[in-house]
Amino acid sequence: MNVSRLASTVASVLLTAIITDGTTTICAFQHPQHPQHQQTRCGGGCGGATTIPPHPKVFQSSSQLKRFSTVLSSFSGASSLIDSSFVDFSEGASRDIAAMDKWAAACGVQRSNGFQLIREEEQEQQPQQQVTPLEQSALEMNIGVGTSTVISAGQAVLMVPNNMILSGTQARQEIGAVPVAEELLAKLYTAQDHLPQFYLMVQILKQYQMGPQSPWFPWLNSLPRYFSNGSSMTHFCCSECLPPLVGNLANQERLRFIQFFKALQFVDRNILTESTKGNRPLVKWVFAVVYTRCIPFQGDAVIVPMADMFNHGSIRPNVEIQWDGDGNCYAVAIQDIEAGSSLRTSYGDPTNPSYLFARYGFLDESSPATFCKIMISNPSPELLEMGYDPSRMLFYKDTGDVSQEVWDVLLYQILGDLDPAQQQVLYRAHTSGDYNTKQLLHNQYYQQTSSALLQHIDTFVNQLNALSQKTMGRDPAVHPRLPLIRRHNDFVKESFLTVRSRLVGG
Repeated sequence: MNVSRLASTVASVLLTAIITDGTTTICAFQHPQHPQHQQTRCGGGCGGATTIPPHPKVFQSSSQLKRFSTVLSSFSGASSLIDSSFVDFSEGASRDIAAMDKWAAACGVQRSNGFQLIREEEQEQQPQQQVTPLEQSALEMNIGVGTSTVISAGQAVLMVPNNMILSGTQARQEIGAVPVAEELLAKLYTAQDHLPQFYLMVQILKQYQMGPQSPWFPWLNSLPRYFSNGSSMTHFCCSECLPPLVGNLANQERLRFIQFFKALQFVDRNILTESTKGNRPLVKWVFAVVYTRCIPFQGDAVIVPMADMFNHGSIRPNVEIQWDGDGNCYAVAIQDIEAGSSLRTSYGDPTNPSYLFARYGFLDESSPATFCKIMISNPSPELLEMGYDPSRMLFYKDTGDVSQEVWDVLLYQILGDLDPAQQQVLYRAHTSGDYNTKQLLHNQYYQQTSSALLQHIDTFVNQLNALSQKTMGRDPAVHPRLPLIRRHNDFVKESFLTVRSRLVGG
């Protein structure tokens, strides 16, 4: 079959889906009532079963079209989509969002009426002296998704065909396994479960090498250049300036990058050139792209162009990612959404801003609560049963409330020193649901538990002050993430002081 003729035919099929304003739309169906549903499991973390309707296939079968690069090259207007030689990944480089938007429509991405890529304002403007010029530039190019029309719960707002989705498992199949690299990563605790992400990184580096010949070039050229996640921080920032939990998480990200960089050197030079493998700033940028934009899917790690534009919604995300049986990706509204709203999904537990800070590099000041930072090494099964879990041991930043699990764990620890018999009475009351006995013990030992909690708060606040003091006088050119780290420490400090004020006043 004539390849150019095939490409032209497929391009015509795709172009028929593009309406006069250059965007594509999907019908505003309410999928719970749609007569032909396909059961799938929610990809947004709720664990519940949801349904999404089947969609008309935008792409032809794989035998007709294996790579949509052929489609791109067939467009008479291809030069308007690709207007530069290689992606400039320097931290101050601009993002070409418009070209990516056209490319996505041309490749079969379908969007609801009103779907828009928008520049999102930072929630709270920071004093100028607290933001470096590079960070300010990145904040000004914070692109997200919004809607100019009302969206009903259950309505699909986006569909991305499976051909466009980057998959770690598929990359390994296409590129070929790298046994020496896999053996190396298997020995390193921070990377042993991250093979899909490693092969995603290899695939994106390969696409970078191809320049405008890569079918993903417009997407690559639209990506953020500046990142503040753990892998982007210096050793000093991770180890000397952050509290233990978030510092450890950030350092894991940093160490994983170092391990990936080492493993990358074993990739065949026919896949990646020596100059690409040895370009540490380039590899670090691609590593950050992978870890800030990939999502789990059936044991794989995948990146979905356009769906990766949804920003994080902490308090009430209004969109979740779903999949159909063919591996096409959908973004579906999980509540009624007003016109003019941002469309956001959840990146993770909203009560664990430390993870979000280390992995994604942003300070989620809208998070309703934060881990109380009580760190216990090797907690016993009974202590875990009492509620020792960072996602449950919470300080609420606006009200100063303390979660019940904090009080339970503190009392259990205190009784272990004062009266082990009473400790077991507490444990049995907790596991059996004997609220009255448990409350009697809390009332009896409230002075000890409240005193211990106040001491913990004061100690941790002093630690935060000392950590922030270490950042003073350091050169932002050497440690450009220090202003963000100071804001993080101040945010945590304010949350702790709110709890302290509530305890002392109460």
